[in-house]
Amino acid sequence: MPNGPFQRARFDADLVLKALKDDAFRARLLANPTEVYDEELRKVMPDRSVPDGVEVRVVREEDNVFYVVLPCVPSSMELSDEALGRVARHEQTHREPCWRLGDRPE
Repeated sequence: MPNGPFQRARFDADLVLKALKDDAFRARLLANPTEVYDEELRKVMPDRSVPDGVEVRVVREEDNVFYVVLPCVPSSMELSDEALGRVARHEQTHREPCWRLGDRPE
């Protein structure tokens, strides 16, 4: 995973690629997603971790089922269309104070 500013979409894509190439890693990721995500996160950001109380879920698509993940945006938060687009692309997250993995919403 490249150095520079953290990009969650890139991090997640790299994690998926690693899981597709490594059966043992994929099995660990499916069995213990929060733990494995945290381990991988610490490799690129040693001072960061998955916060207590946050659960990471990993699902495997099947031949006849696929998933669309909708980001959580609290109803109390007003975001411009541009900011919503950044949230949808995982370029920005409303969870920045907790995760510190993205830009604060505008």
